[in-house]
Amino acid sequence: MKYILRALGLAFGALIYTIGLDVFLVPNHVIDGGVVGIALMAAQVTGISFSVFIIILNIPFFIFGYKKIGAFFTISSLFSILCLSGWSTFIHYERVTSDPFLSTIYGGIIIGLGAKVSRTIRKHDARMMEVNPTYSTVLLAGLTEDIADLFQQLNSYNCLLQYTRSGRIAVTRSFDEPISDYLKQNSED
Repeated sequence: MKYILRALGLAFGALIYTIGLDVFLVPNHVIDGGVVGIALMAAQVTGISFSVFIIILNIPFFIFGYKKIGAFFTISSLFSILCLSGWSTFIHYERVTSDPFLSTIYGGIIIGLGAKVSRTIRKHDARMMEVNPTYSTVLLAGLTEDIADLFQQLNSYNCLLQYTRSGRIAVTRSFDEPISDYLKQNSED
């Protein structure tokens, strides 16, 4: 069960990262740094999908990670990259702004948010209840103080949150999303 929760957290982080790339950076011809940036440039030059390049370019890091850190780290990294590749193949949104400066700022914030939210959820041993392109629901069973601490930490990242007393926290892209009804319905279960 612990591994399934970790996988959901990694998939959620990759989803947010993909949204940052797809909505802000890629449509405005702004690239990210590191392997993702190289994969974006290679995809632009060759016409081969970014999803292919992100996997190929990470192979040396998987090998190095396996030798130096171990199999668990390597499998987690591989899963995360496969999620990023999959999300970027199938999920596409319209660009929000055509200003390269704003795209860089917003894209960086969202990409960083994906990594931080995913790490925070794993740190608190919370459980991902649902992940989809609109919102994700996190459940933490335990003391009210633990749930409030998780909410406060997620809230400090300036992501949009909705909370119910059952320990469910919805991480959303917009307060206009109809999450409240979903949470009320499921908190009674």
